[in-house]
Amino acid sequence: MSGLSFLTPLGALVAVAVVLPLAGFVLFERRAERVRAILHLPEPSRGARATMIVSLTLIAALLGVAAAQPVLRRTTPRTERMDAQAYVVFDVSRSMEARRAGGRDRLERAKRIALRVRSALPDIPFGVASFAIFALPHLFPTSDAQTFAATVRDAVRIGSPPSPNVFSGSERTTDLSAISILANGFFAPHVTRGLVIVFTDGESNQFFAGDVANAYRHKIRLILVQVWDPQERIYLGAGDATDPGYRPDPAGSADLAALALATRGDVFSEQELGAIISRARADLGSGPTRRLSSEPGRTPLAPWILCVAFVPLGIVLRRRNL
Repeated sequence: MSGLSFLTPLGALVAVAVVLPLAGFVLFERRAERVRAILHLPEPSRGARATMIVSLTLIAALLGVAAAQPVLRRTTPRTERMDAQAYVVFDVSRSMEARRAGGRDRLERAKRIALRVRSALPDIPFGVASFAIFALPHLFPTSDAQTFAATVRDAVRIGSPPSPNVFSGSERTTDLSAISILANGFFAPHVTRGLVIVFTDGESNQFFAGDVANAYRHKIRLILVQVWDPQERIYLGAGDATDPGYRPDPAGSADLAALALATRGDVFSEQELGAIISRARADLGSGPTRRLSSEPGRTPLAPWILCVAFVPLGIVLRRRNL
C-alpha cells in the first residue's frame, strides 16, 4: 500500500509569495512600455508575456509544494522463515585492514557483500558475529533489515573483540577454528536449516579442519568467502607508508578449500556474489513462513519538485537577459 502525505502542510503558504513576483513583473512591464514608447521599440508578443506569468506562477507553486514536504508513504509486506536462520561472520583481525592504494579495505568490502546477500534473502532471519581468535555475536538472527544493516555498519570493527595475540609480532591474530562455536548454541532450537557465511582473507594460524567439521556435521551449512588480493597492503595513517611486517599470504586459499571440503561447504571469492547468493538459497531451501507486520517506508518528494522548479526559473532568467 502507498499514499501521499505532507510533513509540513502549512509550508504550502509559501506559494502565496507568487503575488510579489507577479506584482514586480507588472511594474517592470509598465516601465518597459514607457521606455519602448520613447525609443519606438516593438512591443513583446502576448505569448512572451503569458510565458513569463506562467513561469513565475509555477515557481511559486512548486516552492510551496516543496515547502509542505510531500512524502510518498508505503508499506511492504514481510514474511519470515520459521525453520531457517543465518549468520554473517566477519574476520576482524588486522590483516582485514589490507587494501590497494586508494581502495576499500577487506572488511569494508566484506560488509558490502554481506548487505547484498541479506537483501537477496529478505525472509531469512540474519544474525551478525565476528571473530579473530574468539567468536563474538553482535546480533542474534532477526528479520529487521535496518537493525542488521546498522549492526554490520557500526558494531563490526577491526580488533573488536581484541585478540590475545595482538602484541605478538610473530603470530597471526586469526584462528579459523573459532567459527566452530557458531554451530553450537547460536541458532534457535527450532531451526532445522542453518547457514553460516564467513568473510575472511584466509590468513589464519594453523588449525585442524576436522575440528570445525565436527561442529558443522548436522543441520548447519558453511559458506566461506575469501576477501583477498595479492597486491594489497596495510597502510599506516593517511600517507603511503605500509606495514613492513605484512605480506598477503596466498596459502589462505588452500586452507579455505580444505576447510570447505571437510565441512561439506563451499568457498567463493569476493567477486562471485551471484554464486554466493545461489549457494545460500540452495543451502536454506524452502520451508514454512509466517507473516510479519508490514515494514513502513517513505520517499521524500521535495528534492525532485525543486529540480522541476529550475525549469520555469531558467525561462525567467533567460527572458530577463534577452
